[in-house]
Amino acid sequence: MKLLRHSLVLTLLLTAGCASPIVVDSRAQPKLASIRSEFSAIVANALHDDEVEWVSGWSGNSAIAEHPDGSIMGYCYEWQELVFEKIAALVHRQGWELVKININRDWFSEHHAVVVFDPKVISQENLLVRFGPEAYVLDAWQRGHPDVFTLEEWLSIPVIVFEAAALELESGVNWRP
Repeated sequence: MKLLRHSLVLTLLLTAGCASPIVVDSRAQPKLASIRSEFSAIVANALHDDEVEWVSGWSGNSAIAEHPDGSIMGYCYEWQELVFEKIAALVHRQGWELVKININRDWFSEHHAVVVFDPKVISQENLLVRFGPEAYVLDAWQRGHPDVFTLEEWLSIPVIVFEAAALELESGVNWRP
């Protein structure tokens, strides 16, 4: 049984992240391009922080666990908090909205990121109902890069979904349709 569990974890680790980040066309999507540019600056600033070493991915999680003194950060929820806090003002100036998202909550493969969207095109209530190019996920954890995915692509990354994606509302409540 233990060998089976380790094989499953290894398979998940090797196959996770098969979706590719999108290329943002600044002419066709100027607001998203502006958000992407700010997101890039946020990730670059974190990676060049003199006080805290920012890491990413599963190997980063291991490094954090080995240094519980707070000198290393980079769990997915830490990236989520950093990005959400630092990009919110720009997103709102663009007339867009943002919300935190998680998938596989309370499982070993739990993952958190930030969703940005134009509320004139799709409402928050429909984000997890209707998938298309209306919502984008900002996810720096997987590779330590400012990766932007369509919500649909991001939701396809986990090989196995134990717990469906949920939006993390400001009230602290997880919401799913």
